[in-house]
Amino acid sequence: MDRLKNVSQIVLMIAIPILILTLSQNIIYRLPDAYLYYFNDSQCLDEIYVSMSNSEMADALTDLLNTFRPDPDQFNIYVDTGYDQLGILDSRDTYNLLMMKNALDLSALLCGAALILTAAGFFFLLRNDEKKKLRISFQIGAFLSGVLLAAQAVCLPAETLRGRIFTMIGIRPFHEDSILQIMMGDGFWTMMTIFLTLAGILILGIGAYLQYRLTRPPRIFY
Repeated sequence: MDRLKNVSQIVLMIAIPILILTLSQNIIYRLPDAYLYYFNDSQCLDEIYVSMSNSEMADALTDLLNTFRPDPDQFNIYVDTGYDQLGILDSRDTYNLLMMKNALDLSALLCGAALILTAAGFFFLLRNDEKKKLRISFQIGAFLSGVLLAAQAVCLPAETLRGRIFTMIGIRPFHEDSILQIMMGDGFWTMMTIFLTLAGILILGIGAYLQYRLTRPPRIFY
């Protein structure tokens, strides 16, 4: 039994930071709010000359990222020309956006697995009245979450480091006139870093509150 308790502690220490990082990624990247904020702030869509509002473009992007089993031949952002639907992204952009979606889908799978492991670890340690071990595991997991969030905050705004991440997930260099590059330039990734960090801190804060409520010692005086 002691061995299982130790294993549960280790699992929690690993699962918690993965959960914090991936959950914040899926919240920020899959909802249109961050994109809309950036489009309104930067006015970058003025350089594209398409008949879409900022909110329509934000919705179109997130719709693609949230598509289940997309058809690569139809994976594009379409505008109504009055005669038909015209895809505005070239083949390189659609490929790169599909690679981003695949990476985000992998992040979602990791998030789901980490959530299950975290819940199981909490349940097992609480059931065996190991609140102190649970507190220690969460504290270490929270520290590692901070390390991952800090690493993300360093890598995403830096073009060289971001380029290496892109290469790892299969994204090819953008063309000079790439519409995706216009929409997701350096300013976009700096803003996303801020949103991701704030979301991670908020999720971590909620987790810390839940952990405190579940493991606090019984009150002697009321």
